[in-house]
Amino acid sequence: MDDQFLHRLRREPPAEFASRLKWQLDRPAPTRRYRSRLILGLAICAAAFALASPPGRRVWQDWFANTTSPANTAPPEKSLPVSSPVRPVQVPGPPGVAARAGQPRYNAAAAPIAAQQPVPEPAAVQVLPAPSDAPPIATQVIAPAIVAGVPQTAEMQAAVAVSVRQGLFLNLSFVNLPLNMMLQRRLPLDAGVLRTSATRLQTLSSLIPEVFSKDTRAFAVNTRALESIWTTFPQFVSKADDLTLAADELAAAAAADDEVAALRAIGRIEAACNACHDVYRMK
Repeated sequence: MDDQFLHRLRREPPAEFASRLKWQLDRPAPTRRYRSRLILGLAICAAAFALASPPGRRVWQDWFANTTSPANTAPPEKSLPVSSPVRPVQVPGPPGVAARAGQPRYNAAAAPIAAQQPVPEPAAVQVLPAPSDAPPIATQVIAPAIVAGVPQTAEMQAAVAVSVRQGLFLNLSFVNLPLNMMLQRRLPLDAGVLRTSATRLQTLSSLIPEVFSKDTRAFAVNTRALESIWTTFPQFVSKADDLTLAADELAAAAAADDEVAALRAIGRIEAACNACHDVYRMK
């Protein structure tokens, strides 16, 4: 392929195409007003943003309220006569006591009227009866606040003891939850979680005998604790100690990064909890 081959393929364009091309090239270019349209669009956007913003809406609402509110046609207040200042009344004191210079004595008769009015007594508190479908007191958790210096009744002390016990076991459930999930292979073993859980279990399990030292069998309290806790209290303490020993085993396994020993300790913790619940907790 050379230039002669391309020259032979060349064809002259029609006359109409040449004349139209010349007309388009000679036509003056139209003036474009993109700049003015851009400025107008930016101004409209800025105005819309100003009206939509919180300060803009506040100004618009204030202006609308001032333009639509009726004119204030109330008559001007009458000027009140200015009363002359009241001079303090000098009341003679007991003999032998001189008044301080420049300081008037207090006169009950010249005191303001508002200060002499008696203070109204507070209205009596109306106690409404409980609804008929309210649960009995025995099914409600009663935990009165402990106020320093205020003597507590035996019922109040029993309710507080039950509340403390329930709070302790809620914390135990919170600590045991990730351990049970690791034992079921629903979570991977985490050395940091194992160490933290072992330390918390060591502390919480050692508190179980102490929080059950208060015998609440004689009171109507909401609890799942059976009476056998206090009738066989040494055996109950022994089962609580089993949980503490299992927590110690978990702490040692976590410190040694022994996953097999950690899983064995978690299983022992679960077994200790179930063994105590089967005997001392209401189903």
